Order: sequence, then C-alpha cells, then structure tokens
Amino acid sequence: MKKFKLSLSLVALIVAAFAFSGMAPASAHTALVSSDPRDGAELAAPPAQVTLVFAEDLLPDFVNFSISNAEGEPLSIAGVNVAGSTVVLPWPAEAPGNTYTVAYRVVSQDGHPVSGAITFSYVMAPPSPTPTSSSASPTPTSESSSPEPSPSTSPEPEPTQTSSPGPTNSSGAASPTASPDTNPVSSTSSTGWIIAGIAIVVLAVVAIIALIARRR
Repeated sequence: MKKFKLSLSLVALIVAAFAFSGMAPASAHTALVSSDPRDGAELAAPPAQVTLVFAEDLLPDFVNFSISNAEGEPLSIAGVNVAGSTVVLPWPAEAPGNTYTVAYRVVSQDGHPVSGAITFSYVMAPPSPTPTSSSASPTPTSESSSPEPSPSTSPEPEPTQTSSPGPTNSSGAASPTASPDTNPVSSTSSTGWIIAGIAIVVLAVVAIIALIARRR
C-alpha cells in the first residue's frame, strides 16, 4: 500500500509539472520593450517620429494609438507603420511644444492584447525667423528714402530766369522811343508850309490893295 501511494504521488507530481509547463507559454504575452523617445524624456525639439518596440510580433490590423497633450487635446497622426514587433509613428513637425502622452493598444500574434502609454515633452523655440524678417524690412525703406532728395535738388530753374526777361525789356523800351522822334519832324514841316502859304497870300492881298489905291 505504501508503494502504491508513493507511485500515485509521483504520478500526480509529474502530471502537475506537465500541466504547469503547458500553461506557462499560454499565459505569456507581448510587452513594450523600448521606445524612442523614451518614457519621460524631455527633448529640445520635436522628434521626427515615435518608435515603439514590443517583445513579440504584432497584428497590424489591431494596432491602435491615441495622442494627447497636457491639456487633454488630441493630436491626430497618419501613416503608422507596423513591421513585425516595431511600430513607427510619424510625428508632425508643426505640433507645438507641450507634454504629450502616446497611448497604445496592440495585439500580438498569439492573440493577447496589450495596452500602455509613454510620455515625453519638448519646447519649440520658433522666434528665430522673426528677427531676420524684421531686420531685413528696414533696410529697403532706408535705401528707398535716401535717393528721393537727389532728383528734387537737380531741376533748378536758373537758366530760364536769366535768359527770358533780358531781350523782352530792351525791345519793348525801344519801340516807344522811336515813334515820338519821327512825329515832331513831320508836324513842324507841315506847319512851316502852312505859315509860308499864309504869308504869300497876305502879301498878295497887300499888293492888290496897294495897286488899287494907286490907281485911284
């Protein structure tokens, strides 16, 4: 009886060992091995992509992600690439600096779902292009204002004032002086002939009167 009981206990131990050995691989499932950026990383610039590596190959149709910032606002991405146990998420470069949480839910090839999340943050510093644009703007304005006074000083009306009034005044002054010089000559000659004619007539009348007086 004792030998029979010992054999039964040995059989039970062997069966239990096989049972536990068969359950061990069935209960094992995939897990996140590494990530880039790592969980809790503080970056100086936004990453080009987020890479997650799992312990087993994944089913591409059952890979789901959700991204949100510290305020809980969602961030949408497109073009997730699943290759075996590696998942690559392209990160939008225009996403502002903040603390982001990347939550995942994946299913491995053996059908076990796994969920989790990683968190990283970065601060964008986009004020660099603003001083270049502001510094370039005043340079053309100063250059455009400098050549303006040069054409305004050149067209001085000096030659037009000196040449035009000279001949007009001299010709206008000569015309009134010539007319009074010729008019008195003609008037004096005509009056002289009139006086001579009157004198001849008077002398003729006196002579006629003298002849008449003698005949009487």
